[in-house]
Amino acid sequence: MRTFVLLLATVLLAAASVSAASFQLSNTLGDHMVLQRAPASAVVFGFADPGVVVRTTFNGTEYQTTTTSQGVWRQALPPTQAGGPYTISFSSSDGDSAQLLDVLFGEVFFCGGQSNCQMTMDICNNATAEIASANSYPNIRVFTVGQGTSSNTPLTQLGTIAQKWTSASSSSIGGPSWGYFSGLCWLFGKSIYQSLGGNVPVGLVSNNWGGTSIQQWCSACTYLISSTRRARRLAFAHTSLVARACVCVCLRRSTYIIAALKACNGPAGSNNLFNAMINPYVQGPMAAKGMIWYQGESNVGQASYYSCQFPVMIDDYRKLFKAPNMYFGFVQISGYNYGTDQSPAYLREAQLSALQLPNVGLASAVDVGMAFDIHPTGTHRITAHISTINGTDGFSSSSMIDRQANPRRPLG
Repeated sequence: MRTFVLLLATVLLAAASVSAASFQLSNTLGDHMVLQRAPASAVVFGFADPGVVVRTTFNGTEYQTTTTSQGVWRQALPPTQAGGPYTISFSSSDGDSAQLLDVLFGEVFFCGGQSNCQMTMDICNNATAEIASANSYPNIRVFTVGQGTSSNTPLTQLGTIAQKWTSASSSSIGGPSWGYFSGLCWLFGKSIYQSLGGNVPVGLVSNNWGGTSIQQWCSACTYLISSTRRARRLAFAHTSLVARACVCVCLRRSTYIIAALKACNGPAGSNNLFNAMINPYVQGPMAAKGMIWYQGESNVGQASYYSCQFPVMIDDYRKLFKAPNMYFGFVQISGYNYGTDQSPAYLREAQLSALQLPNVGLASAVDVGMAFDIHPTGTHRITAHISTINGTDGFSSSSMIDRQANPRRPLG
């Protein structure tokens, strides 16, 4: 009898383990998070066995969806005005359940790029006061994607999380140098929060990795060219006018461009960070107001390539996030002295290619950089321009573009 009981317990435990593994929330979600406010419909999502029914209870109403054949379930919530907190409950037809607690609705932003976006608040100017003041902003919520995972194939869950969703505080904003929340992202988010009168929660996702190239942050769909023949075929097949024009431009350029693109198609350099750090967010996709981007230093010397790749990446992100008008603000690389040639100037010019797209804003960092330090610490002055609000409908890029047209006008 005892043997039978032990055997039965083992079977039940195994069944429970299988069941628990079959239903999961995306680990991009979490208690204390911010979901995008109306007019967008925020999406909660996760994973289960194909055909499993998932019921979501939000604000007194139950919604139902069925897991796809790819094992992904998604539930769009009704457009919700800024505020909270809310509890969102989930249950599945195979008996599992989960909750998200203390969820706010507000504006959600991703902050990405390389080391100048990764740079933590403790390295920026006025660090002590800024870190201490973070305790006054509990309705700014932050999340830091970790830098321990890259992948040659698309992942559906984040492999490394440095900091789960949490309220802004001196500990969450003032974490270890280079390994915690982005200083640029914090200053940007705080500026947005203040511009909205302190009445709209702000959610910030810090998602960056120092020393990385744009190639690593692009999806496989943006690697359009590995041969001239393929480029021609894709130029006619691609639905985006921007991408189509980009391919044609690349075709007219020298073999250097083709060679550069071929080099980026290898497993070591192509889309490994997109796969690990961006793709988990597009499984929903997670609704967001916009993205800010500070990257380009690792692509100095590849200006012609960058002028093609950058607008295509933005266009691709907007398609993947199902947000054709999502705001995209970027920082031009600073005035660091890379050497005697003009490669940095060419790269800054290449970054301007993104301005052909709508709802894109630029902040120049030329006059805040230091000739012998590639990491400008005057981040306050940069965020003054990438956080310009235009009413409640979106973000104005006019002042940022004007900043480029008048490069000697002081920031801030």
